[in-house]
Amino acid sequence: IPDTLFKKQLNNGIHLYSQNHFIQWMGNTQRGQFAFDNKTIIQLIESYFLCNSKKYKGWILFPYIDINGDIRDIKAMDYNPTTGKRIATKNGDSQNRCHFIGKAILSDPEANTERCYYGEHLLRGNSKLVMIFESEATATYAAPFYKDSVCIATGGNNGCKWTEKNKCNVLQGRTVILFPDIDAHDNWEQNAEILRGYGINVQVSKLIKNNALIFAEQNRIDYCELVQLKCDLRDILKHKRLSDFMESEDTILHRSIPAY
Repeated sequence: IPDTLFKKQLNNGIHLYSQNHFIQWMGNTQRGQFAFDNKTIIQLIESYFLCNSKKYKGWILFPYIDINGDIRDIKAMDYNPTTGKRIATKNGDSQNRCHFIGKAILSDPEANTERCYYGEHLLRGNSKLVMIFESEATATYAAPFYKDSVCIATGGNNGCKWTEKNKCNVLQGRTVILFPDIDAHDNWEQNAEILRGYGINVQVSKLIKNNALIFAEQNRIDYCELVQLKCDLRDILKHKRLSDFMESEDTILHRSIPAY
């Protein structure tokens, strides 16, 4: 997608951030001490080039920008501003509230919008630890907690064909940690073996799975319920104060939640 068209998309929605449901959730005052402040939210908007759509009111646009700075595609999604969870349909409406809109922006249904990792552009010019999540929302939300890492996403369990060798080349020479949602943990263990076969140093975090098991036991609920809810790292971090992580990330990791 040409820079000119992407900048037009950014400019057309620049006045809509206050109506963006995902942005609203990150700073929702009902979250109290766990809400992000305006400075943090603005940094995330600028880092990931988050934008808005005049057509899909309240939805967020997640651009897929590759390591060379090229815009591959844009994903439009809707979120609950109170819970931060994705909305699939609303009020009985059968409309799918998740679309890739790159081809529409190009006015070309046959356009080649081959996707990369979401947040891939943040890999350029550094050798930081890479944390890979399933959803764009989780990668974005996790980023302020892990400033010494690059948080990216696959855009789904098998999104962006992320285990193909040509997609993984950007991960060569890096240390990579996968953070699968709990319903995809076993599958991502298998995907990790594929990446290792390409010579990539990769681990699979049990952070989400272990915390879900603890939560299920403490609250006397079935672990399968958490699997159905697609528990992800946001479900853990939304109860963590960002200021604590700023003190010492390593200290807080070992004190508050199990290590990777």
